[in-house]
Amino acid sequence: YGYKTGRFDASASYDIKALTLEGAYRHSKTDRTYREAEEVTLDGFTVAAMLHAKDWLNVRASLDDSSRIPGGPDVTAATRLQADEAERDSTRVGVDVEVTPSSKVAFILSYVRREDEYTNPDAVAGVSGSAYGLIEAKYDSFTGEIDLTPSERLEIGAYYTYEKNLSTTQAFSGGTTVLGLLNFAGSDETDTFGANA
Repeated sequence: YGYKTGRFDASASYDIKALTLEGAYRHSKTDRTYREAEEVTLDGFTVAAMLHAKDWLNVRASLDDSSRIPGGPDVTAATRLQADEAERDSTRVGVDVEVTPSSKVAFILSYVRREDEYTNPDAVAGVSGSAYGLIEAKYDSFTGEIDLTPSERLEIGAYYTYEKNLSTTQAFSGGTTVLGLLNFAGSDETDTFGANA
């Protein structure tokens, strides 16, 4: 299983007093061997704004939108079942808040929401909603972090992240009829924490 990826990125930012505006565009193409989709292209953009409200408060909000399209002679209905190959539209929004009440203490809070929609064609001709494979996925992530610098020679930090992921997969049971549609709603939650000194 070999692959080769080419990527192009362009970004720009502009400052208006305490506000920084950022924009970025990206394009990538991955060529693979021994996979259903021999090539996968991804196009996306990001827009973000950072507000330096006070010396001790920074807020950043961002929106990211991208689409992925598989290609190649072997792209079939089965390709729609592969999470890393399926045609997908993805939207991601995030907010970061950084509070530094003094040079010795910093608090960081962040939230990220990502929604993936798999644009599968209907498997039953003329029947809306009869697509199968991955249909949608949603990801929520919350992070809290604290950094302490009591002296020039000592830094202490800790963080906690909570993630909740939801996904919907649709399949057929007993033939490709609307009566045979099955929805599988999967979910998982993750707690991650760490500390450093």
